[in-house]
Amino acid sequence: MGVYNNHVHSSTQLTPFFLDTGRHPQMGFKPHQPCSRVGAMNEFTDQMKATLEEAKLVLNRSKDDMARYYNQC
Repeated sequence: MGVYNNHVHSSTQLTPFFLDTGRHPQMGFKPHQPCSRVGAMNEFTDQMKATLEEAKLVLNRSKDDMARYYNQC
C-alpha cells in the first residue's frame, strides 16, 4: 500500500497520499540535520542514516546482480 500511495497517478499527476492528506509524506527525520541536545534523537537519526545507507548498498548489489544475469543471455 505504501508504494501505491507514493506513486504519481497518471490522470491526476499527484500521489494518492497527497490527495488524501494535502501534504507529501515525510521520512520522520532529515538526514542532514544538526545534532540534537536529546541523545535519543541523535541515536534515532544515526540509526536511520545507517539503515538508509544499508538499503542503498543492498539495492545497488541487487541491480548489479540483475544486470549480470540479464547480460548472460
